[in-house]
Amino acid sequence: MIFSKSNLISLIVIALLIPGVPWASNWQWMKDTEVMSFDEQDWALLENTITQMLNQGSDGDKQQWQNPQTGNSGTVQIQDTRETIAGTCRLLLISNNAKPESGFTRMNYCKQQDGQWKIDPRPQQQK
Repeated sequence: MIFSKSNLISLIVIALLIPGVPWASNWQWMKDTEVMSFDEQDWALLENTITQMLNQGSDGDKQQWQNPQTGNSGTVQIQDTRETIAGTCRLLLISNNAKPESGFTRMNYCKQQDGQWKIDPRPQQQK
């Protein structure tokens, strides 16, 4: 099921307010990108892939996700892991394809004291 743009924006806002969603702290990178046509299952697949890579992946690992119902897909790759003043931080390369659009972004996630990963847009100082 494809959502109208206004319904999708509402869904994104709701999803961003749920604790534990990896991109909850900063979602402006999504505006006017290929992900605006994602359905609920696409979002779930992307979120699960990001979470799995943050918790279990090693630098250089790459995981693909694909939704056969929509044809949308993407990859998440860990580019770097660093111990910083903010804690353990991982730089991810996130690529998404939602026909006919495709795009990528690099996002820095830092693990919080409560174990949740949050996007940290600041440059990281190493310990």
